[in-house]
Amino acid sequence: MFIIPVFVAPSPISGVGVFTRTNIEKGQLIWRFDERFDLIFTEEEWNTIPFDVRNELEIHAWRSVIDGPIYYESTAGRFINHSRSPNTDFTREGLGFARERIPENTELTSDYREFMADCSHLDFI
Repeated sequence: MFIIPVFVAPSPISGVGVFTRTNIEKGQLIWRFDERFDLIFTEEEWNTIPFDVRNELEIHAWRSVIDGPIYYESTAGRFINHSRSPNTDFTREGLGFARERIPENTELTSDYREFMADCSHLDFI
């Protein structure tokens, strides 16, 4: 979950996105895994979720490693949009940092390839 103030709003990238409510310094920790809000499913648990619900969750779910657990974030982080030149760094599992100084009201972006085991199903990568 984001540990900085953010808001979700229309995005010029895609649909809606996550925007910062404050200036962020380069290298600042902005997101961390929180088991109260960020859910982890084994393959077996995932397969027990009703089909229609699983289809809805899959939009914002990801695997961090091939055949690994499936993650789902229930807070605003699930709306972060992909960029090949992101302003955030999610290369350390469970943590997200600012790659650069990010001014208030700027959309936060990430490179999904940094934390998703397989992006081949995404046509915009």
